[in-house]
Amino acid sequence: MRQKSGVIPFFVAYESCCRMQWRRNSGKKIHVIKYRPTFAVSKGTNKDSEDSNKNKKQLKNRIMKKSKLFLVAFICMMTQSISVIAQDTFLPKEQLPQSIKNFVQELFPGQMIDYVNIDADSDDANYEICLNNGIELDFDMNEEWERVDCFNMSVPMQIVPTAIVNYVSSHFAGEEIVKIDKESYGYEIELSNGIEIKFNHLGELLYIDN
Repeated sequence: MRQKSGVIPFFVAYESCCRMQWRRNSGKKIHVIKYRPTFAVSKGTNKDSEDSNKNKKQLKNRIMKKSKLFLVAFICMMTQSISVIAQDTFLPKEQLPQSIKNFVQELFPGQMIDYVNIDADSDDANYEICLNNGIELDFDMNEEWERVDCFNMSVPMQIVPTAIVNYVSSHFAGEEIVKIDKESYGYEIELSNGIEIKFNHLGELLYIDN
């Protein structure tokens, strides 16, 4: 019977040729090993999928942990900020010590006290005062001034040590002292050109910050 035209699938032909059979050749038996072609199925596909899902899960857990840490840090920061704000107490200006009132009247005539805060958490400033022209003053618990910030105006020369006034006049002619702070080492001033200068308690130069 003549076979119909067409292409016989490769694996069918290969299988028929490789069937196990016994043949005789020169009186010897030849064992032809039967071999059936197999198509290997990759077992790594499911494993890769499992690994990918595992990695995604680990990444998600890491993101969740970092998010929780960020949230905790944010809550702590907000709590601290609220605590600091709570420590600043508004004080009616009528209750301000008389010595501080005299300081303002003598050195800033015509200026009125806008508001007063008591900073209970500060080691070097107890009273924080703002005048109606924006000038800021800090006083310690002994009612001594600690900081005078006049921004673009000159601070009263009565509170600046003579040695500092002379140094500024000699080395920065035409510039005004617009801010002065009492520090543990002495004084720090700021000039109208933005330069900050540090002096010791005797008014001797320590450092210039340009």
